[in-house]
Amino acid sequence: MTTLPAPSQVKRIACLMLGAIGDFIVTTPTQQALRAAYPDARITLVMREAQRGLAEGSPWIDEILPLRSSAWGRLALPAALWMRRWDLWVDLHVPTFNTFGTNTHVFRRNAFLMRAAGARFRLAFDDPALAAGLTHPVATPSMDEMALENIAVTTRRLLPGATPSALRKSLPPRRAEAVAAVERLLAAEGALDAPLVSVFFGSNQPSGVWPYERVLEFCRRLPGRFPGFRFALLGGPNERVAVDRLHGDIGALFPPLIDLTARLTLSETAAVMARSRAVVATDSGPMHMADAVGAPLVALFGAKNPMPLWLPLAPEARVITHDVPCAGCLRNVCDRENLCMSLITEDEVLSALHDAVGVPA
Repeated sequence: MTTLPAPSQVKRIACLMLGAIGDFIVTTPTQQALRAAYPDARITLVMREAQRGLAEGSPWIDEILPLRSSAWGRLALPAALWMRRWDLWVDLHVPTFNTFGTNTHVFRRNAFLMRAAGARFRLAFDDPALAAGLTHPVATPSMDEMALENIAVTTRRLLPGATPSALRKSLPPRRAEAVAAVERLLAAEGALDAPLVSVFFGSNQPSGVWPYERVLEFCRRLPGRFPGFRFALLGGPNERVAVDRLHGDIGALFPPLIDLTARLTLSETAAVMARSRAVVATDSGPMHMADAVGAPLVALFGAKNPMPLWLPLAPEARVITHDVPCAGCLRNVCDRENLCMSLITEDEVLSALHDAVGVPA
């Protein structure tokens, strides 16, 4: 077992997480454990600029050092790391199943940034690209082991001590300006006092999208199944085309649906979820956000990733999935008509949603 440097030796920590929204959120239990291990250190989180709204105001992070998407931003980060005097470098990335390709390029990039930072102590999983430069390597679990545990539990292996059995993802308290912006949007829709359900049916990976025909029928049936409720459609530019189709296909039934697609910041999205009676979401960053804010969750999962790798941590979350012969394919794009997602029916999701909000079906 790796023994961490003593707190007296660590005053400045650089904590690296450059993954997507879900990748970041599943590391929050480990971020909290790092703060507990070094209560007096200054912890700087190195993360993507586009996601900083997820960490601003965090009680376990003192500073955010962003990676900006521009060419200049990518060049500026190594220089910014080099100019600091770091005591401890912590790489929160896990060399686990990757549905976008391989992990090799990720850990080569991380090794470069680690060298640029020049920290006295360097803690990470012992991926081959990193191992030679680590002072505190952590043995990478086997793929068989990682397939049997949640990635938040795997990440927590970075810090010594027994892994808690009841890990929970967390986000910082909702920022006042984000809450106020959501209140204004809902008031403009006449939905400020109505019970709210948030819905996200997209994914950055085509194999994780709930088919449009299922979404359409689900939305058509919502007003009749949940009278008096309002339904916030969440998403970014990727979901805009599907929501525009809904506007045309649903017609007069659309008023109970509130189109918030591509209208919210990440902080505002979290604020909407936090005030929702339930959230329905596919396996995605927004699903992890709902899990982190504690909203009752109905999660729609395909079968491409080993279970329970990306499942929600909240024990009360309702997960809908179907096994298929091609399960565990790790495909970003499905060549079998998204069979595992297509098998999830509107009836299943509506039934789980009734249960989540406590309204009889």
